[in-house]
Amino acid sequence: ESAINDAIAEADDRGIPVFHVVSKPMTSSWVNYVATDSVQMAGDVASRLFDHIGGTGEIVIMDGTPGAIASPERHKGFVDAAGKRPGIRIVESVCGYLLRAPAYAATQEVLRRHARIDGMLVANDLMAMGVIDALRESGRFFPVASINGTPEAVVAIKEGTMLATASFNTLAFGELSVEAVARYLRGEEVPRQIILPTAIIDRSNLQHWD
Repeated sequence: ESAINDAIAEADDRGIPVFHVVSKPMTSSWVNYVATDSVQMAGDVASRLFDHIGGTGEIVIMDGTPGAIASPERHKGFVDAAGKRPGIRIVESVCGYLLRAPAYAATQEVLRRHARIDGMLVANDLMAMGVIDALRESGRFFPVASINGTPEAVVAIKEGTMLATASFNTLAFGELSVEAVARYLRGEEVPRQIILPTAIIDRSNLQHWD
C-alpha cells in the first residue's frame, strides 16, 4: 500500500493529478480511485460456494502473493464469510502466488494432506486453473470458486469444472477512470472514489459473460 507513496508525492508536488485503478494507496494525494471492494467481493463468492454445499463442509483457501494489496483483503472476505456459517470449517490456507503452476503444486500437497475437502476458495482465476489441473490429474472433485471473471474461468464454469467466479471488471475500471480524468480536466466535480458492486458469474448467468 505504501510502495508508491513517494511517486505520488512527487506528482503532487509538480501539480500532476493522480487517478488510481484497483489499488488504493495509503497517501491522500490523489483525485479519484476506481475499484471493487475486495473484502465484499470475496465474501460474496464464498457465500455462493457455501450455499452450493448446503452450508456445511471443510474448506481450503488459496491466497495470492502475500505482498499484493488485494491478497489480505480477499483472505479476510473468505474468512469473514466462513465465520457467519457455523457449519463451515476452514481447514487450511495455502499460497498459490497468483499463478497457475504454483497453485497446481500447492493443490497437490493439499490433496495429500486432506482426505476430505468440500470446496476451495481461490483468490484469482489463474490459480483456480492450477487447482482444476491438479483435481483432474488426481481424479478427485470438489467445487472451486474464484475471483476475476476471466474468459478461461467462464469456460471452466461452462464445462462444470468450476462453480463460480466474481467479476473483477478492470475494463469498467479503466473506462470509469478515463471518464473521471476527462471530467476533472473540464473542471467538473469528480467523486473521490467509485466502487463497483460485486457480480457473481455462474451457470445461471453465464451467457452474459461468455
